[in-house]
Amino acid sequence: MSTAAKAAVNTTLKVTIVATPTVIAEVINITGPNMKAGTVDVTSQDSTDREFIGDTLADGGEVTFEVNYKSGDAGQKQMFTLLKSGAVAVFTLVFNDGATTGTTITFNGIVTGFSPSAQLGQAYKNSLTVKVASIPTIADAV
Repeated sequence: MSTAAKAAVNTTLKVTIVATPTVIAEVINITGPNMKAGTVDVTSQDSTDREFIGDTLADGGEVTFEVNYKSGDAGQKQMFTLLKSGAVAVFTLVFNDGATTGTTITFNGIVTGFSPSAQLGQAYKNSLTVKVASIPTIADAV
């Protein structure tokens, strides 16, 4: 049986600027959103074992990513603007896994981290963190 796995190349991350989804240039690595749901302990004196129910308040987690710094890139500049303002923005992560369109993960997020680095002998980079403000929507590849 052959695998249906795809290499993680040509994946894009977009941030919406004035109603226009704009690609953030030169993304190297993307992790997340690391969504999770909790549990509620409902164990009582009548219980014979610990008992739990699902917590309906799921957490969208965070998305972290690293970029090669590109001066003047609209997407990278918008990330800094959003960090300063604290505004919620729409983000779209697009995989390159479909024949026509890739899987998309869309979420509202707040930029909480913006960390440039200049290490000797390496490209200028920037590590960014976005707190997911609500559970993302996922659309399958076509």
